Amino acid sequence: MCRPVSVMKLDDILHTRFFQKKLFIKIDVEGGEHRVLKGMQSLLKNQKPLLLVEIWRGQFDPGGENPHYKQTFELLFSLGYKVMTMDEKEVDHSFLNNQKTELGYNFLGIPG
Repeated sequence: MCRPVSVMKLDDILHTRFFQKKLFIKIDVEGGEHRVLKGMQSLLKNQKPLLLVEIWRGQFDPGGENPHYKQTFELLFSLGYKVMTMDEKEVDHSFLNNQKTELGYNFLGIPG
């Protein structure tokens, strides 16, 4: 049975409620990370929350690869975030190009 679901951007929900407060946000949305982060760009730019994001490279697509894997990191980089693995490896372009497809991690997004 399918039911309609209301969708709102996190920018619309969190901006007024948590304006000028320090935020820590955990994102674990099974392949929807890029869309979630795009929906909170204003919050990321203005309030710069600390992020913990679970991202898997090799899931959530019939082709076997997350189609927004690199775009998700590029979005964070463009917003001034430094991204680290939980074992303190910095995520950069060489990291993204050299990881095995099946690997996934919890990543820490540190505002710059």
